[in-house]
Amino acid sequence: MPVLKVLPWQAYKYENIEGTNYRIRGNKEGHKVVLVHGIGASSYYMDPIAEYLVDQGFCCLTYDLIGRGHSQASNSYGATAHVDQLWR
Repeated sequence: MPVLKVLPWQAYKYENIEGTNYRIRGNKEGHKVVLVHGIGASSYYMDPIAEYLVDQGFCCLTYDLIGRGHSQASNSYGATAHVDQLWR
């Protein structure tokens, strides 16, 4: 089993579109992987997994769910709102 590295959160490596904090990294031609953090966390917790997958040739998207991490809060936190957030 690989050892995952702990990485410091680096805001300058992230983008923001319509209030959603996200980062795409890795081989843009590789298989795409979307990593979603759990409730109460942020995309930062997915960084070690994303870095491991990037090293294996994947392209990874990590993002902060609505109202978590550095994404904007919302009036709606239901399943539809989360699907809409990902499809923006």
